[in-house]
Amino acid sequence: MDSAPGRSWVRTIGLAAFVLSVPTVVPPPPAWAAETSWNLRLALDERYDDNIIQLSQRDLDRLQHPSPTQEARNLASNRFSIDTADDFVSTPRLSVGLRAKWLRDLPTGFSLDGSFYRYRDNPIKDYESYRFAVLQPLHGGRHTTTVRLSSSLLPSFYSRNMVSDIAVEEGVVPLTSPVRRLETRYKKVIRQVELDQAILPDRLWIEVAGGNEERNYDHFFNERDSRMPYYSAGPIWTPLAGGRLRLVATFRREDLHARGSQGDPFIHDDVSSRRNVLTIAGRWRWGAKGRRKSLSAEYEGEKRTYVTTDVNDAFHFDRTDRRSYTTLTFRADLNGGWFLAVAAERDVNRSHFAAAGLTSDPSDATDYDENLYTATFGYAFGTGDRERMTP
Repeated sequence: MDSAPGRSWVRTIGLAAFVLSVPTVVPPPPAWAAETSWNLRLALDERYDDNIIQLSQRDLDRLQHPSPTQEARNLASNRFSIDTADDFVSTPRLSVGLRAKWLRDLPTGFSLDGSFYRYRDNPIKDYESYRFAVLQPLHGGRHTTTVRLSSSLLPSFYSRNMVSDIAVEEGVVPLTSPVRRLETRYKKVIRQVELDQAILPDRLWIEVAGGNEERNYDHFFNERDSRMPYYSAGPIWTPLAGGRLRLVATFRREDLHARGSQGDPFIHDDVSSRRNVLTIAGRWRWGAKGRRKSLSAEYEGEKRTYVTTDVNDAFHFDRTDRRSYTTLTFRADLNGGWFLAVAAERDVNRSHFAAAGLTSDPSDATDYDENLYTATFGYAFGTGDRERMTP
């Protein structure tokens, strides 16, 4: 393992060379040049994640330090499809933006982002994500109102290995002890509308958003299919001239409605929940344009209450989770459109069950600690506004 970071950075350099060799976007035709602007950002993240599927300490011990008996049970139950609890993740990113003045002094913005996550030791975790957004100011002046419509897609995401009662009933896996687990994947789609309203020009805004998140699991885990409408609201305050200091506070409410067992007498698994999330963030920026640097911090606290009324669903009935997520990021603009960023993140969750003696769930993430460290290197160019293209 001593040489792992070295090999990882060698691969980082190689991927950076490949990504940055991609041909640039062709500028718009001369007739459009005065009416449109474009930008492009290419970046590469290199991340270390010490708990890639958010295992509890009990499961970390099962994976990392199993006794001969435990190792045999892990193999018999197919408990893990990962080889290590931690991993290095390389993520090439591509962002394309276009601004067109369809309406006088109200330019419409389009953006398309793609991220491609590649795990060094656990390729089962590889995945991609995509996002498309349209931004439209509704009127100009000192009290601008802006609407942003966005849609994001995560085509396939591996979470962990879980027990499927449907698979047992259909004879896909035999009813043995321990019951064999299956690898679980889902598709996620998020659609959102966001409204930004300037209250005090260049000083205070109110941001309101609403949307819906849908998850579609593999056939053997249909009870986990869900939709989650949500809304959020909060102020954005820049008390100093030039936006040097930016403060944000947001309250978010999520209501996840899962399919549940649908009356099946053998399945008692309903992940439906209510979630209240409070986010507080700040950013300090300094330096001349083109050489700016910034330091930002964010804290997110979440209370998740499971709402199933089925007392036989011991791992969700009267269960409450409390999660905290903290991020610290430094970013620096370098010469000629190059930029560099480093970030440290910590994600902690603690679960409280009604049933005495329960400390972990065989399927869900419960008590876990996760730390992530990321370095980003990239290049932004084009005739658009690079200030908006933050990682």
